[in-house]
Amino acid sequence: MPDDKTISPPKLEARAFLIAEPKGSLQAFANVTIPDVGTVKNFRVMKSEKGLFVANPSQSDGKGGYRDTFVPATPAAYAAVQSTVLEACKDAKMQALEKPLSGQLKSGKEQ
Repeated sequence: MPDDKTISPPKLEARAFLIAEPKGSLQAFANVTIPDVGTVKNFRVMKSEKGLFVANPSQSDGKGGYRDTFVPATPAAYAAVQSTVLEACKDAKMQALEKPLSGQLKSGKEQ
C-alpha cells in the first residue's frame, strides 16, 4: 500500500452553515462533498483558545459519550477536510456580510 506522500486527497467541496448568534464554542456546521463519491454531513466548526478547528461528525454511543462517524484515512486527508471547511466558513461569513442572516442558523441545531 502506498504511503501518505504518494496519495493525494481528492478535491473536496464544503458548504458551511453559520450560527447567527453563537453560544459557546460552536460556530457553524458544515457538509463536505467528495465529488463522484458522496457527502459527509454535520462537521462542526468550533472556537477554542487556539482559534477555529473542525470537529468530525459524531453520534451518541448510548453510554454518555460520542463516537466519530467519519475519520480521515491520512494526515493529508485530515488537513484537506480542515482547510476546505474553514475556507467554506470564511466564504459564508463574507456572504453573510452581504446578505445578513442568509444561510445562517438561528440556534445551535441544524434545521
